[in-house]
Amino acid sequence: MTGEPEANRRHLRGIAGFARGVARSAAGKAPDVWAEAKRQWSGASADQLHPHVGRLLGADEQLLSLHRFRPHPDAPEPPMKLLPWAFDERKGNPQSRDSAFAVAAVASYAASGAMDWVPDPSFRFRKEQVFYGAWESLGGQLLVAFHARGKTKRETVLVITDRSLLVVRVMHAYTKRELGPSEVGWGVRRADVKQIRQTDEKTVDLRFVDDSWLRVWVEDGDLQAISASFPFGSDQRWPGE
Repeated sequence: MTGEPEANRRHLRGIAGFARGVARSAAGKAPDVWAEAKRQWSGASADQLHPHVGRLLGADEQLLSLHRFRPHPDAPEPPMKLLPWAFDERKGNPQSRDSAFAVAAVASYAASGAMDWVPDPSFRFRKEQVFYGAWESLGGQLLVAFHARGKTKRETVLVITDRSLLVVRVMHAYTKRELGPSEVGWGVRRADVKQIRQTDEKTVDLRFVDDSWLRVWVEDGDLQAISASFPFGSDQRWPGE
């Protein structure tokens, strides 16, 4: 019994020491090189991104436009277990993925019968419908691709080519203010985009051939390039509305 108070004191001292270490790190006394690199990098321009995207395309595939984007804030976030890992230069993980790989993977997935999805009734939207589908639908796959796991700072861009719609991730180099590796995280044929419609000056809805759809925000607001690439939707209601 006499040893218990001393053991408790040692335990409390250990907790206090750990807390002091965390506080020192937060105060900058133990700097995180990766965090500093992220703070210094202000972002890449479209001209800087073009060569990193272009190298992923086939020899006869033409890059039409690329756009920084993100799903509408009201769109649901995929469960962690579904999220792929983005390339991490520090871990040297996976094989490079190009546009042909991504489009073929989605086509194979669709051929397996996964296009026969059922709308998920658990999705709730605060103001208006911004997503209709399930995680295995094409719209759901686009959401999953955007939210890829990984601590590497990256530029996630929506890429339109003469044959595909792609999600490309261009990584920032670990300690330098420059761009690093790039990969295609997802892709479909252009013909798999059934319709689009513009909802305001920077947002557009993408409807796919499986009738799932997703609203995305386009940073550069260049919706003219997007609308020129896909059929424009009518004023009729879309599925789920």
